[in-house]
Amino acid sequence: MDDKGGVARQDRPSLDPSLLNSIQCMTKDLEKYSTLTAKAPPHLIVTMTSLELYICNVEHGAYPRAFAWLKLFKTWATLRTDDVAGPFPGSVLMTSRGLQGWFDRTKTSGTGRRIRWRPIFVSFNAWLVLDNWLEKGWDLWKNPKFAGVRDCFLPLHTSDLTSTRPIPASYHGQMVASKTLCILLKVPEVLFNPLVDGQADLVYEGEGYLVATVTSGLSAKPLFTFWNEHSERNTLNGMAAQLDIPKCERDFLGR
Repeated sequence: MDDKGGVARQDRPSLDPSLLNSIQCMTKDLEKYSTLTAKAPPHLIVTMTSLELYICNVEHGAYPRAFAWLKLFKTWATLRTDDVAGPFPGSVLMTSRGLQGWFDRTKTSGTGRRIRWRPIFVSFNAWLVLDNWLEKGWDLWKNPKFAGVRDCFLPLHTSDLTSTRPIPASYHGQMVASKTLCILLKVPEVLFNPLVDGQADLVYEGEGYLVATVTSGLSAKPLFTFWNEHSERNTLNGMAAQLDIPKCERDFLGR
């Protein structure tokens, strides 16, 4: 305010030493009662596997499959929810190596920021049980029902879950969609090859729902509040830390 009001530096109340000391003392007093910053818990391998199976199952609705793809894409690319707020379908291309492109509007890049464009890449080798989930989901987003001109990547869905409306999905809307998708995910079932000991021949969606199985004998409510929209960003980083990959290398993930 002093600067906007054109107050001379020597006359500015905001630079008074007694005021600055008081603010510093109050800050220290408040820090005594501050809590540790809790990081979002990472997703489980079984969750990522269920997402791959859900994306590639054409019996499910188009919009839930597309949203499941976005969550898995965010996981492998170590993205924040805000990173996909801008329109990026036109700046991302499917190449012979995977999905790559540039983000124009993220938390750390964009107009007026030190980093104007942020590169993004997810390899075709980023998969657990189905190596075509990346292509299958991207085909959904390239569909004319999903690829309309808009100022956001994730729009709201239509009532029949087959296409989208030109209305951006809010953060709260994405949270609701994530909880709904969590209910729909099935437990992966494995069919082993009898000729090769321990080798899986086929992985498919089972009959049981993931939420009901994980919370068997417990309340399912804590599971819905356990993961949040920041879990995708912390998943790959946490896995890399467990593999003893140095932090200097892990810092490249989603920076």
